[in-house]
Amino acid sequence: MRTLLRATVPSIAAAVALATPASAATPLELSANAAVRASTGPLVYVFVMDGADGDQYDKGRMPFIKKLVDKRGTYYAESRAIMVAETNPNHTAMITGAYADTSGIPANDFAMYGNGASTAEGCPLERRTQGPSTTGLAPACVQAQTIFQSTSTAGVRDKVTSAGIFGKPKLATLFAAKRSKKKYAADYLWTPCTGSPAPYCRKVPLNSFGYADDDATMDAVLKSVRKGVPTEKGKRKKANLTVVNLPTVDVTGHSYGAGKKYRKAIVRADEQIKRFVRQQKKLDLWSRTVMFVVSDHSMATNERKTSLTEIFTAAGIPSSSYLIVQNGGTDFVYLSDPNAADRNDQLRRMRQAAVSADPSFGIDEALYRDPNPLDGDAANTLDAVHPDWHLAGPRTGDLVVTQSDGGAFTDPVNPVAGGHGGPNTTDNLFTITGGWKGIAKNGTLAGQPGARFDDTALNPSQAENVDVAPTAMRLLGLEPPRDNKGRVLTEAFKGW
Repeated sequence: MRTLLRATVPSIAAAVALATPASAATPLELSANAAVRASTGPLVYVFVMDGADGDQYDKGRMPFIKKLVDKRGTYYAESRAIMVAETNPNHTAMITGAYADTSGIPANDFAMYGNGASTAEGCPLERRTQGPSTTGLAPACVQAQTIFQSTSTAGVRDKVTSAGIFGKPKLATLFAAKRSKKKYAADYLWTPCTGSPAPYCRKVPLNSFGYADDDATMDAVLKSVRKGVPTEKGKRKKANLTVVNLPTVDVTGHSYGAGKKYRKAIVRADEQIKRFVRQQKKLDLWSRTVMFVVSDHSMATNERKTSLTEIFTAAGIPSSSYLIVQNGGTDFVYLSDPNAADRNDQLRRMRQAAVSADPSFGIDEALYRDPNPLDGDAANTLDAVHPDWHLAGPRTGDLVVTQSDGGAFTDPVNPVAGGHGGPNTTDNLFTITGGWKGIAKNGTLAGQPGARFDDTALNPSQAENVDVAPTAMRLLGLEPPRDNKGRVLTEAFKGW
């Protein structure tokens, strides 16, 4: 079990007062029409370098970030993404502090039973069916409270101005919950416009995946700092909580695998952080700046593509009895009829087919969401085998099948050269650095990697993506979101 460390508002306020110089209260340069509230508290920025492997930091491909950390900061050498190691569940983990079993977002793609309806629990369904249907995206899909929602409540929103700047439009969709009919929970949202423009989107060039590149995304960040962001009654304020998704590393990894082009994209992403720091210093904001530079997951080259459907078909299991939802290195399997009398026998046959498949298929594990009395009862469940994954929520597949290193599933198709999703890509990047003098000078905190990187119990002083939300909120003198299960990273700051 991870220990949760909470902070009271008075204790944080005292820490801020001690750690922040008065001279940092007012920026030197702002646009003439920006009425930015003066404050001596830290400005918190969460930069998600999508798809970046922490090993690239170790190998010297993030020289600017490393220089910052070595001067003042912490690098968690054995930090972890949550399972499933994909964009949506891990950004949700960072923004809510909740694992996949309670956040409502267990993977990029998952299924729900709509029973003929077009939605289920607020999530749009791709097909009206009595069986399982893959879901679309909507803010209501996120069941845990986000940091945007918790800072938009009465009595708090006057103290915190929040911004979400997402190079991937799907993330803006997920976190575009509203606090009123006309107001989003986040004070400011930015994302590129796609086929169905949102009120908060901006027209910028899109890459082949439909995302903005890191240059355009960082441009939006820099502008939000210079000009402030619009809040109540037309006023502009400086956001003291900003979450940013930089997608180019991930896009490059998917397109070419984790090779030379991927490594060059890492270097360029490091340079984007340099752009940001240069402006913070120019605006005399560096002494108030706290940055999380993290990744949602790492990246692997898909050397092997495996069809779980073909394995089931070879075992005589009809395709009409299940739905497979592919998530790179992890497949979710849902029964067509979750209440079938032979439910447990169907799942037993599927699991046995998966684990007994030829080793060349690269099947690593096949585990149940719920106990199966016909196959070990609870012994072969996610909670029994990997309790620290916290993956066995109601939206997770009845059976979860994972690939070993170097492999991905292709159900029904997976054309990309590189990917993630499996346990081998939970080895992520996690640093905390900046110019704020309340940041501790730890440098690298080493850990001990375990099998499948399922080792958070082995490394209690390392970081997980769920730790972003409670730590960021404590920096603002606030309690974590209500569904938080993360740890406040006290070791990263002085006097905590």
